Amino acid sequence: MKMIYYKTEQDMESAYECPDSEDWDVDTFAASQCADDYHSNHDGWECTWPMEFYLATTEDSKEWKMFLVDREYSAEFHAREAKVLP
Repeated sequence: MKMIYYKTEQDMESAYECPDSEDWDVDTFAASQCADDYHSNHDGWECTWPMEFYLATTEDSKEWKMFLVDREYSAEFHAREAKVLP
């Protein structure tokens, strides 16, 4: 069973394991999933995007495949009626 590991241009020293990546290919889908993990779990929301992600199938790989990943935001707003206090 292979896993996907990734590094970012922000932190080339650490290799993160992409959750639920068993038997994925190192491709744009995997890069997008790794970016989502980085954004959600490793302070990626504080970074400037697009970012370079480097993916491999072992943590100590000598060959890392690079992907440029951009972040898209779609704002959602939810309103509810509020009680006005006197």
